[in-house]
Amino acid sequence: MLATDIDTRFLEALNRSNLEISRHDIASDPLPQAKFDLVHFRLVLGHLPNRDEVLGRLVTALRPGGWLLAEEFDSYSLRPDSSINKAETSLKAFAAMQAVLRRHSFDGYYGRRLVACLRAHNLAEISAEGRVFMYGGGTSGADLTRAAISQTRDEMIGTGAISAADVERDLLQLNRPDFMMPSPIMWAVRGRRPAGRHEQ
Repeated sequence: MLATDIDTRFLEALNRSNLEISRHDIASDPLPQAKFDLVHFRLVLGHLPNRDEVLGRLVTALRPGGWLLAEEFDSYSLRPDSSINKAETSLKAFAAMQAVLRRHSFDGYYGRRLVACLRAHNLAEISAEGRVFMYGGGTSGADLTRAAISQTRDEMIGTGAISAADVERDLLQLNRPDFMMPSPIMWAVRGRRPAGRHEQ
């Protein structure tokens, strides 16, 4: 099994005897062709401006008959709505973070687009499912939201989209026992490279 990333420290900490680890930039580094029975990526291509080119290279890395499994967020189709559930909380910092990510070519609908993307690359037997969680205060989902907001904090404030006080207030809300917000939709989409297809 081969796992790649730009930063491999967390992979190296796994210390698995059957795991080969490689430092690799999927946006620009070459991939072998027709080598893998399974290619899996999670929360990567939605952030890349050349995502369609990268997806094409990932498809050609599959052996004929091999499977691709893509997991990406649809961050925009489901938003907190207190008119449906009064406990749901909208975070100003979450909206400001999404605006920053859009300036860096993030496609917040990419998970929802994946089926069409796999069809465009001629994969077969395509199927998809979406998963949504309700994040509560102090949960791992709240921790993930906190990490994402914290990573973009300085840029959000620097653009004037939000004040430092607003960011800190929202980060504190993530610890509250009454906090609640739906997660982005995590789409898992799979497709098979047709047997006998050696080129894309």
